[in-house]
Amino acid sequence: MVTAMQPTVNEGLNNHIAFNTMRDQLESQHPNSWVVFHDQKFVGHYETYDAAREGARDQNLYLVHCLFQKLNANPPIILSYGD
Repeated sequence: MVTAMQPTVNEGLNNHIAFNTMRDQLESQHPNSWVVFHDQKFVGHYETYDAAREGARDQNLYLVHCLFQKLNANPPIILSYGD
């Protein structure tokens, strides 16, 4: 049984799809930032991972339901579930 606090595989995949749809735009507008997606929506960009987590908390988002991704990172840094 999945509870509201547990992310589903589809939820994580859907956040990645939403991110990839906006990736080029985000990388040009917010290079080297951390971006956060929740419920397939872009919810913010931040200078650090810690700031991104705090921003998601400030919006009352469950961190386990968020995608945190560093833009323009080489190699890529992806943290699908924040906690």
